[in-house]
Amino acid sequence: MSKRNIDRGKLLQEKVSKSGISVKVITNRAGYQRPTYYTHIDKVDLSFDILEKYGKALNYDFSIDIPDMKEYFKNRNPNISNDISSVEYWKNKYYELLEKYNTLLEGKK
Repeated sequence: MSKRNIDRGKLLQEKVSKSGISVKVITNRAGYQRPTYYTHIDKVDLSFDILEKYGKALNYDFSIDIPDMKEYFKNRNPNISNDISSVEYWKNKYYELLEKYNTLLEGKK
């Protein structure tokens, strides 16, 4: 099976069994219940988001086996700098309004 057509559920099952950690512990760390794990390992096209959670629980990078994962996550959050600019804008706006408010309070004394 090529890396592009890999069965993600079976890959998850393989990595969990090789980890030596119990399914219960791994599912708890990943934020799932044990029965959900068995549903996940049956899915050939298990989502990258789910695999990422299991990867964190296992301390394993699934993008080693599925190179498309890196591209998926890179495209999912394409431009964080816009978010940072937005935060800076609202922070500055807050300080500006706070200064005006304090000036008004001082004028009433």
